[in-house]
Amino acid sequence: MANSKYTRIDYTVPQLAYLAGIIDGEGTLFIGNYGNKDQIRGTGFFQTVMAVTTTDKCLTDWLHENFGGWKSEYTPKQRAQNCKGPVHSWKCTGDRLTHLCELILPYLVIKKQQCEILLEMRKTYHCSEYQLGKQGVQHISEDIINRRLDLMDQLKKLHCRNHTFNNN
Repeated sequence: MANSKYTRIDYTVPQLAYLAGIIDGEGTLFIGNYGNKDQIRGTGFFQTVMAVTTTDKCLTDWLHENFGGWKSEYTPKQRAQNCKGPVHSWKCTGDRLTHLCELILPYLVIKKQQCEILLEMRKTYHCSEYQLGKQGVQHISEDIINRRLDLMDQLKKLHCRNHTFNNN
């Protein structure tokens, strides 16, 4: 993390244990692959995210005050149709995400494997295979792209909403 603007912070055990509990219960650990709609899978850019979405603003305020990142409120169009009140979100990415995942890993129960996959993914951002191309855009080798796609697929398989159940 030599070029990172993120400064590692020391947290208390209660802070980290509570964050792990929130992530296990209400949080999301996510790998996304983005690009314009004409691009094929794997040719866009990848992003890793830790997020919490809740109707309790005090929780997103606490997460932001204690761990940084950013918070937002869903617009009425972003909320589910049956949701009557405001929905708040807290997210972190980048080196902050790496640091927090490393710290909460021992306290996670449900999402421990997801966190391990996310940490493996984060390692692909600090490898020696990056090369600067035109306009400072980083070229990523085919091996790194394939590794990222594999990790993204592993993480997706662990998300309950992506499971297919056989009702025989």
